[in-house]
Amino acid sequence: MNRAAGVAVGIIVAVGALSTAGAWYTGTRLEGVLQQTLAETNRQLQQALPGAEAAFELVSLDRRLFGSTAHYRFHYRNLAGGEPQLLELSFTDDMEHGPFPPSRLKGLKLMPVMATSNYRLERTPSVDAWFALSGGNAPLTGQASIGYDQAVTGTARLAALDGALDDKTRVSFSGMDLDHHSTRDAAEVKMEGASDRLRLETVREDGTPIQVELTGLHLTSDQHKGPADLYLGDALGKAERLQVSGERMPAFDLRDLTARSESRMENDALVASMTDDVGMLNYDGQDVGAARLAFSMRNLDPTAVKEINELYAAYLKRLQAQGQTLDENAATPLPDMTAEERTRLHDSLGRLLAVKPVLALDELSLKTAHGEGRFNLSVALAKPTSFDLPADRLAREIIQRLDSRLGVAKATLEDLAGLYVVRNGVSDPAAVAQQAQATRDKLADTALSSGLVTLQGNDLVTSVAYADGQVDFNGKRMPLEQIAPMLMGMAMSQAGALPSDEMPEGDVGDEAMPDEDADGE
Repeated sequence: MNRAAGVAVGIIVAVGALSTAGAWYTGTRLEGVLQQTLAETNRQLQQALPGAEAAFELVSLDRRLFGSTAHYRFHYRNLAGGEPQLLELSFTDDMEHGPFPPSRLKGLKLMPVMATSNYRLERTPSVDAWFALSGGNAPLTGQASIGYDQAVTGTARLAALDGALDDKTRVSFSGMDLDHHSTRDAAEVKMEGASDRLRLETVREDGTPIQVELTGLHLTSDQHKGPADLYLGDALGKAERLQVSGERMPAFDLRDLTARSESRMENDALVASMTDDVGMLNYDGQDVGAARLAFSMRNLDPTAVKEINELYAAYLKRLQAQGQTLDENAATPLPDMTAEERTRLHDSLGRLLAVKPVLALDELSLKTAHGEGRFNLSVALAKPTSFDLPADRLAREIIQRLDSRLGVAKATLEDLAGLYVVRNGVSDPAAVAQQAQATRDKLADTALSSGLVTLQGNDLVTSVAYADGQVDFNGKRMPLEQIAPMLMGMAMSQAGALPSDEMPEGDVGDEAMPDEDADGE
């Protein structure tokens, strides 16, 4: 018995000694690891925000045997357009040294780690309003563990908020937990978070109130570093519902929203896509349909993409240092580029265009109860012989091929016309159907008589293709120079043929048209 007790005491003493040694070892390594982590974070911020200065810095580190306290400062400055927006945030981080931080032992997490970080946003004048909204508690807190392999795993918490942000805006937020994990040097980064509800009440420029409410938000991201340190992988955002309402405006109700982005390498080239979906769009109490917006970029040189990003960031910093900013209203969007900057830009653009990238609006669609309208556009690019060519010739050499198609089902026109009729006060189903069909037929006849569209089955279709200086417009081939005069002639001819005072029999007259001013437009 005494021997067993002695062994137990010996084990406890040994573990205590090892923990003390581990804590001392952790304390000696911690500052270097923190500086390395902050440097990597700042590189990521610079890459993600080329039009801004954004960086974390370690202000101080108070080291002790079993713990340390760090103070960080986050600095943000907008460099693109208008007056620079400045923001400074201060954080305090109470760190428990490994290998067995007490907070992890309490949670029965027995895997040794270098340290556990417990950070919080500090109250400063710039964030005082956010502290008031969270009841005096830190609106941003978190805990993260740093492994001896420099992997970081933790959870960031946005506190629940409720109250007036200023004299015009009120916010109500249920809070959010964001779980994250990254490997050494952020080679792999995963995140997942969710929030039940966010509601904003504010006023528009005309002084009328407006409310925006988002419910059922869920975010996930799984990415890894690829060539040129660009992040590849997937990111997904979902929301159950987005509602927008206010005085003197129609209400919008969007359900089952999804935003997805994907990026990967194919045959040494970067491929990226972005897709936004709305499961159902409701306009002023009426279901309109499902909508999708999808973009893609293919055959991108990752090194050239990184170079252009870095060149843009350096250019903005130079302008800011000279007291200049980009003026969105200026005739020239890129003022005062130096000869060296232009040469570097042309070199990078040349490498980007040399692999013949393809940019596409893959789908812009609206699916109503009985039909669908869909538009797509694809542009294949190529490297020009010189970037100093006249603008029209430069465009011809860069745009190698263009394909586009717009197709609208007659049934979709009828669905939309029916919604318009109902919105203007007609409630009898037979009258709604009659007026919707009449409007559909008039719109279809007008479009077909213009020559701008063709009838394919029950769809109204316009297609345009371009390659090698030749345009194919709805099956008719012609030189590029002829397309603009032809379209102008069609448009003018159709404008002269349009009746000014006729509407389909049974249609809604001008007196039933909604007041645009009443909609706040």
